[in-house]
Amino acid sequence: MYKSVVVLFLLFIVTPYAFADHAVNINTADKEMLTTLTGIGDVKAQAIIDYRTQNGNFQTIEDIKNVSGIGEVTFNNIKDHITVSSNTETEPPPETSETSSNNTPPQNIQVDTKKISATAGGDRTVFAGADALFEGSAFGLKGEPLENARYIWTFGNGDRREGKTFFYNFPFPGTYVVVLDVASGKYSASDRIKVEVVPAKITIGEVTTDFIEIQNYSDVEIDLGGWMILANTVYFRFPQNTIVLAQEAVRISNLRTGLSPTSKKDVSILYPNGTPAVVYEEPLIVNRKPITTQSATSPSTAKNVTLASPNQNTVAVDTTNDINATSQVALPIAAPSSEKGSTVFPWAFGVFLVAISAIGGVFFIRRKRYSEYQLKEIE
Repeated sequence: MYKSVVVLFLLFIVTPYAFADHAVNINTADKEMLTTLTGIGDVKAQAIIDYRTQNGNFQTIEDIKNVSGIGEVTFNNIKDHITVSSNTETEPPPETSETSSNNTPPQNIQVDTKKISATAGGDRTVFAGADALFEGSAFGLKGEPLENARYIWTFGNGDRREGKTFFYNFPFPGTYVVVLDVASGKYSASDRIKVEVVPAKITIGEVTTDFIEIQNYSDVEIDLGGWMILANTVYFRFPQNTIVLAQEAVRISNLRTGLSPTSKKDVSILYPNGTPAVVYEEPLIVNRKPITTQSATSPSTAKNVTLASPNQNTVAVDTTNDINATSQVALPIAAPSSEKGSTVFPWAFGVFLVAISAIGGVFFIRRKRYSEYQLKEIE
């Protein structure tokens, strides 16, 4: 009886220290190790792994309460048996060789030194509003491609996508940092690239039966990979890494593309998603011809000129000279000049005087007529 009491007492004293010496590192423990904690099943263990994959390592043991499904009760049950530091997993002193041979955490440390890798491709320049292909890759601890990894992209403009490969377009020009985060189990990796988004400044140059010329007017080189040329309902899609240098043009062989345009109006350039990027339009202005000052009528040559009223637009024409029809030039339509306007004032003043004289004459005649009447007294 005495021996049983002693054994139970020793177990009660030693057990807490055993747990303390073998605290589970919640930043590196796998699912199987996490389930050894009190109240942690498969679901909560996976939730812990997913949380640290998305948000990084736990800084304190209290951070585990941020994991969905872990509240105060669960935390109080496991707080004495978890850690966020790898100090408790360091190799024991040499004299405890038996404990060292049975302790597995050093093996986990060696595995955790290996990392998976991710790549988001290289830096690139794309057109604003044009779909660009984004393709991520992830590789395991031995460099093998990861099949079931999770790919999360952020584009530096508040947008976020998930997936390994997809098309994406930036609506506005600018320089954006695109970040790819890859997660596979307890491992994660990231990569970042710089994307320069520029306005579309390409046009169709010369078009012949032999080639189609595409001109890049922007200050940066453009990758036309995935873009298409449409000519007479026939499409040709450019292969990846079809580079057009800045301020240069390339001639695309019709023999290679299978296109047979006859003029510019037969050719269009399309974004990778099929949206038109360059479409030929007939010019609004066919030609421009300057009007020389010698073509205008000068005071010395204009002998009979009709003066337009302020409410009419009239072209001044020299009526005394015969002008060859092939050399006629239309004069600008304009209101009378200020000099002509000043000559109207004397005429208006004369009309005003005539009106005053007429009114005075009428008044005088009527008064004289009244004076010729004789008043006769009626008895």
